[in-house]
Amino acid sequence: LLALTAGAALWLIAALRTARRELGLLRLTTEHMPQGLVMFDRNFDLVVTNQPYCEMYKMSPDIVKRGCSLRTILEHRASVGTFNDDVESYVARLRRALDAGETMSADFDSPDGRTFCVTNKPLPEGGWAATHEDITPRRQAERERDRTRTSLNAIVE
Repeated sequence: LLALTAGAALWLIAALRTARRELGLLRLTTEHMPQGLVMFDRNFDLVVTNQPYCEMYKMSPDIVKRGCSLRTILEHRASVGTFNDDVESYVARLRRALDAGETMSADFDSPDGRTFCVTNKPLPEGGWAATHEDITPRRQAERERDRTRTSLNAIVE
């Protein structure tokens, strides 16, 4: 019995080391991805975030941390000039989409002149995960392409 217990203890230690290493790799990955990442529970309280999320919206990590409500985050974004929608109506739209099991994806222009693509996807156990991507360079390239086409069309006609 003692040998079995020692063997089980060694297996458990090895499994914990593997889990710790994989968690570290996951953390490293999320901190180095260009998109902002957040996960909220069914009460709209923050569970997970990464540094790019705070950086892209100029938010303080002292405010945006585990347990912080979505309303608090949106109010903080409004105070730093990266959110210009009505907090309550935004939360209501998001809640309706998530309650219906729908992914909510939209591009929006931030008051500071940048364009973001935000995708909120419901999770099976409740809550949701969202990615936030600054697509400003892509939109600028699209506008330049459209201007060039318009100019070329005018020359050809």
